[in-house]
Amino acid sequence: SAKRYPDKVALIMEDKSLTFRQLNQQANQLARGLLSSGIAIGDRVAILAFNCLEYPVVNYAVAKCGGILVPVNFRYKKEELVYVVNNSNPKVLFYGREFSSMVDEARNQFNSPVRLVAISGEPLPPGLSLKSLADGQSASEPGIEVDPKSPSFIMYTSGTTGFPKGTLFSHESYLNVFMGMTLEGDLKHDDRVLVCLPLFHNGGLNAMLQPTLMVGGTCLIVGKGFDPDKILDAVARDKVTLTMWVPTQLAMLIHHPRV
Repeated sequence: SAKRYPDKVALIMEDKSLTFRQLNQQANQLARGLLSSGIAIGDRVAILAFNCLEYPVVNYAVAKCGGILVPVNFRYKKEELVYVVNNSNPKVLFYGREFSSMVDEARNQFNSPVRLVAISGEPLPPGLSLKSLADGQSASEPGIEVDPKSPSFIMYTSGTTGFPKGTLFSHESYLNVFMGMTLEGDLKHDDRVLVCLPLFHNGGLNAMLQPTLMVGGTCLIVGKGFDPDKILDAVARDKVTLTMWVPTQLAMLIHHPRV
């Protein structure tokens, strides 16, 4: 899509946006930063953050390294974060500013050293941030050859009946999912897709965001929470054509006085 629609807006969140060219360049710079810091094919990279524009950048950067992304549920408490980090053994953990205190408390319980990278805000010591990792790096493709059958994600189950279980998905399997969502969902490159499911979840990241970007559509990302007034305003203002809501969200809208 960066080749087909370089100047088209790919991502919108509140008053910020990224074109496909900008998204691809930022992903390339971050990928090169990760590679220069020692990340190699097959290494795990975790991310704990609310929905944000940086989330897709991290996602594509890790993929371009041949790494494995570990999205972490932002509803986890410290003990759950420790469990998932020790279970998946990531070399890097990207974290949003809202989770600095929890990450700081948890890091002494990690079994192996984990490089902590702040997505935004003041980073924890030794002070590594997404910006510092990407700054000065080339925006050209990193050139890593990625095996389509190799793992791309460890997605954790909800853990309602026990500890969450990490499930491996390959690049190939997800590309097939994206194609299926595109065909069966009649997704077109001129669609404007509202993404109000969490990006740590398959629903937000891999059923909504990535298929949309694959066909050159525009994603409107909603942050933490589901506010019916804000959702209705966004649908009208941004001319949303497609979305995915779970029954609870749909019920909130159906019974809203502004429906």
